[in-house]
Amino acid sequence: MKSISALLLLILLVVLGVNRAVAQASLASLDAKTFTDNVPPIQRGDRSFTIEPSYVLKDMTAGHSVKFTITITAPATGSDFLELRSQPVMTSQDSADKFQFKDNGTQDTPGVVYSRKYNFIVKIDEKVEPRRHQVVVGFALPGESDKQISLRYFDLYVGVNSGGKLVPAPTPEDASMQSFETGFFAGQKHVYNLALKMTKSVEDAQDLTQEVFVKAITALSKFEGKSQFRTWLYRITVNHFLNTKKRKTELAVSGFENYFNSIDDMPVHGLSGEEENDLSETIEELRISCTAGMLLCLDREQRMIYILGEMFDIDHNLGSEIMGISPGNFRIRLMRARQDLYHWMNQRCGLVNKSNACRCAKKTKAYIDAGYVDPNNLMFNSSYKKKIYELSQKKAASISDTIEDLHRAIFQQHPLQEPSKTKIVNEVLNNDLIKLILNS
Repeated sequence: MKSISALLLLILLVVLGVNRAVAQASLASLDAKTFTDNVPPIQRGDRSFTIEPSYVLKDMTAGHSVKFTITITAPATGSDFLELRSQPVMTSQDSADKFQFKDNGTQDTPGVVYSRKYNFIVKIDEKVEPRRHQVVVGFALPGESDKQISLRYFDLYVGVNSGGKLVPAPTPEDASMQSFETGFFAGQKHVYNLALKMTKSVEDAQDLTQEVFVKAITALSKFEGKSQFRTWLYRITVNHFLNTKKRKTELAVSGFENYFNSIDDMPVHGLSGEEENDLSETIEELRISCTAGMLLCLDREQRMIYILGEMFDIDHNLGSEIMGISPGNFRIRLMRARQDLYHWMNQRCGLVNKSNACRCAKKTKAYIDAGYVDPNNLMFNSSYKKKIYELSQKKAASISDTIEDLHRAIFQQHPLQEPSKTKIVNEVLNNDLIKLILNS
C-alpha cells in the first residue's frame, strides 16, 4: 500500500539526509545588516521564479518583533504571477507556537523583471531557543490546485542580542537537525500510538500514520495558525481514523460479551514461580494485547474519545476542539465510554476485580499455543522507552486513588511505542504525489 507522511515530511527529509535542494545557508557575518537565504527557484513552464526571504539579522532575537520579507521575482512574460498560498509555518513542533507571523502588506513592482514582496511581522516568543529554526511556505500560480503547490524552506537564525550584535547560539552546527528530528518524531509518535490503540495492529497503525501525513501535507495551505499545530494535526488524524474503512482487527471484534466469552474459552494453565518469571515479558504482552482488544469493543467515536481523554489525558476543551464537538458533549461521551468499558471489566477482568477468575498469567500458555502471542516476536511489549502515562500531567504514583483511577492506570501503563522510521519513511519517499510535490 502506497501511503504517505505529512507536513512534517519536510523535517523528515532533512533528518534522513535526502538529497534535495534545501537551503543550507551559512552566515558570512553575524553582524551583517540583512540576511538573505538561498532558496531554490520555482519553475513554471519556461519561467523561473526566484524566491528570496530576508530580515535584519541582529534583530532576530527572542522577545522581539522582526520584519520578515519574501520577495518573488521573474521575467514579466506571463499574465499570472506566483503567489503565497498560506501563512509561513514553522517546520518544528517545538517552534510552531513560538513564532507568530502577521501580514504586513504586499508590494508589487512592475517592470521587465516583475517583483512581488510579501511582508510580515514575526513576533518571537521570549522562550524561543537561540539556534537556526526553519519555516515553510507554499507557492502556486492563480488557479492551481493544492496538489500543485510548491513548498520552500526558509532559515530563521534566532540568537541572543548582546549590545546590538547577534551572538550565535551555544549549540553544535547540527543542532537544528536534532531539533527537526525531535519535532517530527514527536508528532509521528502521537499519531502512531493513537492509530495503534484504534486498530490493535502494528501494520495498520503504520499505514494509518502515513495516510494521515499525506492529508496534512496536501492541506498545508489551509493551516492558518489559529490553533496549535498539534491540534490541527490531531483533527486531521481524528477525521481520517473515523472515516477510513474498518480494519480486520475491528471487524474481528463484535462487542464486549463475545470478546470476553472468547477469553473465557481459552484454557487455563497454572504456572510455577520459575515459569512465570521466565514468561514475564510474554505475560505483559498478553495483558497489553488483551486490554487493547477491549478498546475495540467500543464504537469508533467512543474509542477515539476514550484514548484522547483517558489514556492521553487531553482535557475536555482541547478534546472538544479536536473532535469538533462542544466541551460538554466531549465530557458526556467520555463518561459513557468509561461506563461501558469499566462495566465489563468489573464483571469479567481479574486486573480490576480480584473476584473474577481471569488472570493473564494463567491464560498465557494457551495464547502461545494458539499462536496469538509469540514470546520471540512481541508486538506490543516492545519498541518503547516510555509509558503512555508519561504523556499525562498525572504520574503513575498518583493514579490509583479510586476504582476509576485503577481502570485508567491499566491503559495508561501501555507502552508509548516508537514507530518504525524506515518503513514509514520509505513509503513516504516512494509515493508518486510526494515525488511530484518535491520535484515541482
